[in-house]
Amino acid sequence: MRALAIASLALIALVPVTAETLAIGEDVTIELVRDEAGNYLGLGAIKIGLLPVCAPRPAMRPLVELANGRTHARATITDIREGDRTIVTISLAATEGDATDELRLLLRPASEEIAGRAYHGFAYRYELRCEDTTATRVFDLTHWELGGRSDWLYMSPPQRLSSRDALQVARRPEFLRTPCMYFQGSNRGLLAIAYEFDESAPMIYTEMQKRAGRGATEFVDEIHFAAGDTARTPWRQILVCRKPNLEGLQFADEAALCSDHFAAKVREHFAIPPEPTRRLCIRAAEGVRPGGTTETYDDVIEMLPAIADLGFERVWPGSIWDNAGAYSEPPKPNLSIMSMGVSPHGGGEEGLKRLCDAAREAGMGVYTWAPTGQLVTDSEFWESQPSWFPKKQNGDRYAYGGGALTWTDLNSDYYDYSVEGFRHVRELGVSGLWFDSFRSVASAINYTDPQDPTFNIVPAFRRMRVLLEEMDYENIYLESEGPAGIDGYPTGYLDTGGHTFYRSGKFCYFIRPSDTNWYFRMLANHATPLVAMQFSMRTYTGNALSDHPQQMERVKYANMAFRATRDYMHERTLLRAGNDAWRCIGTEWGSADGTVGVWWPYEEMRVRVPKGRHATEAVSGEPAQTDGELVVMQAERVYLVR
Repeated sequence: MRALAIASLALIALVPVTAETLAIGEDVTIELVRDEAGNYLGLGAIKIGLLPVCAPRPAMRPLVELANGRTHARATITDIREGDRTIVTISLAATEGDATDELRLLLRPASEEIAGRAYHGFAYRYELRCEDTTATRVFDLTHWELGGRSDWLYMSPPQRLSSRDALQVARRPEFLRTPCMYFQGSNRGLLAIAYEFDESAPMIYTEMQKRAGRGATEFVDEIHFAAGDTARTPWRQILVCRKPNLEGLQFADEAALCSDHFAAKVREHFAIPPEPTRRLCIRAAEGVRPGGTTETYDDVIEMLPAIADLGFERVWPGSIWDNAGAYSEPPKPNLSIMSMGVSPHGGGEEGLKRLCDAAREAGMGVYTWAPTGQLVTDSEFWESQPSWFPKKQNGDRYAYGGGALTWTDLNSDYYDYSVEGFRHVRELGVSGLWFDSFRSVASAINYTDPQDPTFNIVPAFRRMRVLLEEMDYENIYLESEGPAGIDGYPTGYLDTGGHTFYRSGKFCYFIRPSDTNWYFRMLANHATPLVAMQFSMRTYTGNALSDHPQQMERVKYANMAFRATRDYMHERTLLRAGNDAWRCIGTEWGSADGTVGVWWPYEEMRVRVPKGRHATEAVSGEPAQTDGELVVMQAERVYLVR
């Protein structure tokens, strides 16, 4: 039922306002803020239980963008209906003329069980109905701030602040430009913000920015719609867990659990299979190209024994696709895709098949770079298939790299053409893909017909399901973040905290020679970076990792340990130094059934294992050393506890 209390507030601009309080479920209260003239201003203070989750100042209603450019001078609440869903109807009066549009705010209770913990709160969505036009975008400007204190809020990565009740915030992962989850925590509880995905909004872009000491939080949902007389945003869940006193690395673990939970829901919604077992892949130098050590696929075949000896299971020869550079004199293969055929350079289809056959005989496989939907203007399709190339709102085509590289419309016949290209190389033996520019291509909107825009997101997801289920591709890396595939966004040096790359597959260019084994730390967090056999694995002086036998042995051991333990790495606990809640000294993993533990210590530690269990070194299988009742775990060794 709706509460009767009317509260007076004062906004920054000192405009007199009133706030009418709604009760959603048992313990959620939401304020609808109006000015003295009755004009609806937006959502004010929101509480789940006694915990504020929304800053009440300033209240800002959603901004609406219509296809005909109409703006609104007034917003008046005309009706509030209560039941299983509370519906607030807001009449939007045009700035000029007599047109009136209707904005409805729908609210309902919501809950999720995440790793045995109860999160509860509410969900909301907007529906916009127009008289004589269509909606193109809605901007949701509500500021979500746990505790309602914007001065405590800051962005990822989490860090300590001087405030006693400082917030910790994680923004991960972005699913294309559609966020799966935002996460905040303090010693009063936890706040998870996540969408329930449906087909109502083809593209959502969320931006959240705040740093300690700044007075305002910028939080904007930009939601794009296809043509239609009613535009609906997806349901957005605002959920609280009253688990207090998380600090430091404990917060990172809780954020990881929520990330896994909502990622699984997104994959289920789009029928994308769960992530398969991760295989360890290495790039063969910088790919098949002139001037490198792997000019042909046969050169890569010669590298297979050394790659297998290092514990890697898959090899990446670079881009296999027909590209403009292969036809230059001298040939300089590049990523300027001419077609979805196999490039004649380096041995062509026959050479690629020889490599795939040789890898299979060695118990390995072949992954490759792949275009999400890129073609160049030199391609034959630029003239023959103009419908394949989408346009932006201003009528320009999507262009990149000096204008020669263009995105394609996955709703056009290009979709079937690309699927057949992927099917063909799968038949040749390629078993894994790394989609370049996935975020950019899949989130492109085609405004060739401004009244009926088309969106790449849904066919991008559909194609991913086809590749994984129908064609039996083993793994798909994405140059973006999110639950649709392995996060394969490029990074420079592999030298930052391993837990921040949780379950990723970063494309790594360099490894610094350091006493800290960052590769070990990545695998310890179920992150499997794509590194190179020679050129990319460099020291400061430019020589290859193969020039450093000790480093090579560290990589080999980490690979073998990961292969021996990955099936048990289900739920992670970051191990922190006793006097520093933010310093990570290793990871502990538990199996899905709770019977096996996996320890990845970064420095030597003494551990008391549960009674009746014993610890063995993961690669050799030998019992771990003991010191009385404690198990001695050596630095950069991996242990199974059963």
